[in-house]
Amino acid sequence: MVYPPRPSGPTSSGPRGKRQTWRDLAGDVQAAITDHAKEQGTPRHQVEADVKKAARHPDLVAGG
Repeated sequence: MVYPPRPSGPTSSGPRGKRQTWRDLAGDVQAAITDHAKEQGTPRHQVEADVKKAARHPDLVAGG
């Protein structure tokens, strides 16, 4: 599933706006992980672990 890009800046100024932006983005990531896991027939926790590993160690990812 392809998600449209989010606005790059916070939805409002100040710490609350920035926090809400991070929450929104985190929710988008969680939804994408869930969708991918369902499509692949893979446990969600395994997909999330793979994403975290790729983010922390991009040099270990195939094709990277």
